[in-house]
Amino acid sequence: MTTAPVQAPNVHALIVGIEKYRAGTEYNLNGPANDALKFAEWLLQHGTEPRHIHLFLSPLEQNQGVSSKAKGKGLDPLPATHDEIANTIRSKLTIESSRGDLLYVFWGGHGIITKTEATVRRLFFSDTDDNTKWNLNVNSLVEALGTSAHGSGFPRQIFFIDACANAFYQGLAQTTQGEASEVRFAASGDAARGEQVVLFASVTYDTATNDSASGTGHFSSSVLEHLQGESICPDMKQVIERVQSDFLQQQKQPPVYWWSEKGENRRVIDNTQPTQPKVITLTPPQVKNLHGALIEAFPDPSDLDMLVQFYLHIPLNRISINAKTQDKLVLDVIRYVNARGKILDLVKGALETNPNSPFLLQLKKAYL
Repeated sequence: MTTAPVQAPNVHALIVGIEKYRAGTEYNLNGPANDALKFAEWLLQHGTEPRHIHLFLSPLEQNQGVSSKAKGKGLDPLPATHDEIANTIRSKLTIESSRGDLLYVFWGGHGIITKTEATVRRLFFSDTDDNTKWNLNVNSLVEALGTSAHGSGFPRQIFFIDACANAFYQGLAQTTQGEASEVRFAASGDAARGEQVVLFASVTYDTATNDSASGTGHFSSSVLEHLQGESICPDMKQVIERVQSDFLQQQKQPPVYWWSEKGENRRVIDNTQPTQPKVITLTPPQVKNLHGALIEAFPDPSDLDMLVQFYLHIPLNRISINAKTQDKLVLDVIRYVNARGKILDLVKGALETNPNSPFLLQLKKAYL
């Protein structure tokens, strides 16, 4: 970011942490609400005014204390629904009277990617359900905040997006459903003047990981760690390098970013490396090998259910209805992902969930 001084009282933030969705318990995440509060606390410690922090939470039942903690710090958390968040963006952040030195956007929750004519990143609101997939069009929000006829109200903007960017919608009909339920924001001019850094947890067509046991996202945890000791307007080049280094040391795909510089000679650096996902279809011998590895690594149906919910985003009972044994459950899951080109998602998820399984490690070189 530029080195011009930023005054903490002139810093604004949109912070979202969604753990619970109207769509059902299979969408549950343990961590985003807590991460959102930690980021708000970092801002408060640097002198940001509570009234400039727009906090939206949808915590799990066991994490309801996050909301009361936020209130105890002078914040006013609101439900993370599409109406509440969209109304705040339009009335507080994108209108001509919106002014500040720096704007932060921090979002933790479920995300997807769709592609018809263009690749679009989307974030689910807490009120998304099976009938209406309410989602925020990230591309339109970034453009609207960085572009305006009256000049960007926030000349510096930093986004931290801890969400997946996998192709949740596999067909045109489902993609169209996602587009029909999107919330987007229109730019009010064609002169882009804001400087923006948008750091994403996941590369396009990939997933972000969440540590449910610790109650934090891997990306959010790294970002929050490397913001400690930084000023209210950190050197984002260094922050990005440190976060990426964390992921590389763990042999994970490092976070990616958009970096849009301000000024007449505007330049956009796109580090997201959009590529089509590698698709694998298994032969019968490969199905047998994968079946054996998953049986050994996930002998309990509840563990298998957690795997498919977190990494395939569908409950196990929608994949396998009548299976009475673990052998049949695992086979149904493999057939499901094999028919949809999602073998890599399953293998990556299995290794993330059970990284020490010798049976899964034997498959790593074959698929990843």
